[in-house]
Parts: sequence; C-alpha cells; structure tokens
Amino acid sequence: MSARIRNLGIDCRDTYALAGSWAQVFDCPRQPEDVPGDPEAMLLPPGWPDVLFLADPEGDEFCVFGSAAERAAGT
Repeated sequence: MSARIRNLGIDCRDTYALAGSWAQVFDCPRQPEDVPGDPEAMLLPPGWPDVLFLADPEGDEFCVFGSAAERAAGT
C-alpha cells in the first residue's frame, strides 16, 4: 500500500515571505494574486502537491483539511 499527498497546508505569520522561500525550493512562481499582507498564498509546483500557506499570527492550532470520514459525512 502506498500513500499520496495531494495538498499540504502550512500555517505561518507571513504567508507571502514563506511562499517566496518555498517557491525558490520548488523552482516555481508565486501565484499572481498573492501579495504581501494576504492571509493566504498558494504554490502549484509541477510534480508536487499543491502547497497552501495560511496566516496564523496568533499561533493558534487549527485544521484546514478534514479526514476522509469527515469529507464523506459532509462535515
């Protein structure tokens, strides 16, 4: 059995800066609509999972992606 990562969510204080760092790692551009101060940023690196950066300036724990059971139940 193998697993495949489809999406990766990362919470951070500065989405634009962190997405810029990872854009260099993945050698892919930021999305044109991502600008400094936005609460989210997205990278779409070819051959890799989509990467979503979410602003979390307070450092709260939160979950963006539900489990398969939660998605099936619509919750």
